[in-house]
Amino acid sequence: MRWSLCRSLLASRISMPNARSSPPCFPVSVRSPGGCSCRGRSYRCSRQGSSDMQGFKNILVIDLAFIGDVVRVGYDAQHAGRFLTHVQSHMRQGLKHERLNHLEILQCLRIPPSEDTSLQLRVPPEVAASVQQKLPQLTARPYVVLCPFGNSPKKALQIAQLRAVSEALRADYQLFFIGGPNQEAALQDMAAACAVPVAQVLAGRLALPELTAFLQGAALLVATDTGPAHIAQAVHCPSVVVYGPMSPLVWGPVNAHDRAICADLPCMPCNCKGQCPAVTCIERIPPAELVAAIKKRLTIAER
Repeated sequence: MRWSLCRSLLASRISMPNARSSPPCFPVSVRSPGGCSCRGRSYRCSRQGSSDMQGFKNILVIDLAFIGDVVRVGYDAQHAGRFLTHVQSHMRQGLKHERLNHLEILQCLRIPPSEDTSLQLRVPPEVAASVQQKLPQLTARPYVVLCPFGNSPKKALQIAQLRAVSEALRADYQLFFIGGPNQEAALQDMAAACAVPVAQVLAGRLALPELTAFLQGAALLVATDTGPAHIAQAVHCPSVVVYGPMSPLVWGPVNAHDRAICADLPCMPCNCKGQCPAVTCIERIPPAELVAAIKKRLTIAER
């Protein structure tokens, strides 16, 4: 596939030197118009042995550099600048939010930064309808979503914290636990400890687009530092996010009035590296502090 593409581009370049070419590029998560799926790691090339799509894209940049007539933008790390037309330094300038770090790539194109760097995500009506069909009880009362697990055990919210949240909210809100399929048993244990019906444990029951619609309709998300917390920002779901090993200055919520809670410890942020003391940073956050932040955020959301 790659060599056919490059030979075609090179032949066109030679036969039509004044023409401009725009090679089709597709995200790895979608199917191309010709029906060739490059989903995940399904495509492999063999220039330097077996490699996945990431390697394929890196080699393609080098090929396009020799062909020319293509704008190639990237960072200067690992000698990549030799093959790019516009290069941005990979050295980060100070501590800033991750979205701003990624937007710095536009500087080499002289594109001025936007004043509004908030996340935006549109939920298709058919996806929202699918969630309502799966969870018809959502219309009965407002609901709060609890996402206690991240990609590291060091990020997990504690039973005592969740029980306090449940006691403070369940009279006025439905509570739902979300997580991956492999977290179902642990989430069910947490739900039982918090007097939440097992039917309201949605471990892997929603597809990613449905999760987006589900969060958009929530009164609040209470989460550790994990993917749904960022999705909630994009659909403007009020949020209280608990941080432990990672810095809220880099990964925290950016929407107005949303709260990031963390313990003030000299070892933070450790980025999940090193050995933790007997009491972790998440455990040091008092349940009462978390409940107070939640009530304050809900009060603002209801105005």
